[in-house]
Amino acid sequence: MASDLDNFGYFTRPTLSQFEGLLPFDTLPLYALVHELIYLQGDNASNWSADRVMKEHPEFMNLSTSNDEPIYFTGEMIYPSMFTSYAELRPLAATASILSRMSHWPTLYDETQLANNTVPVYASAYMDDMYVSFDLAMATAKKIKGCKYFVTNTMYHDAISHAGRSEELFRQLFQLRDDCLD
Repeated sequence: MASDLDNFGYFTRPTLSQFEGLLPFDTLPLYALVHELIYLQGDNASNWSADRVMKEHPEFMNLSTSNDEPIYFTGEMIYPSMFTSYAELRPLAATASILSRMSHWPTLYDETQLANNTVPVYASAYMDDMYVSFDLAMATAKKIKGCKYFVTNTMYHDAISHAGRSEELFRQLFQLRDDCLD
């Protein structure tokens, strides 16, 4: 990636293809379909939140270093154009559009129920994850009665899906379960 920017001032098609290969749309198209929806509650519609915010911040549209402007990455965002650009998502375009306009969602958490929880809960919190706020994750975990959590700065929120990381994550969570020093 750096050599593309150094040599050409932009990302070449082979580099962009490598980025595309990291996206799970061919095997996990529902990820794109519900990505913004999982955060909604009440009478709010996503209305393609990432797309709307992107338009408010044109600096994120810069894909070239030839103008001496920095390149900003957006992370795990989903845009309406992806439902026409990716063959795997095209059949879901109409559904995605309908879902983006839906505005009646249930409450995400029943905080009273979480405070009265009687089921063992073991969670992980990732200190340096750029996608999940550590402070918010910890505040949520602390609302769950009896929740035990593993805090790490060596993994990220997707650790469960990575070979090597998932084994360590489960080892840590099972250690929380087996701890008899309560």
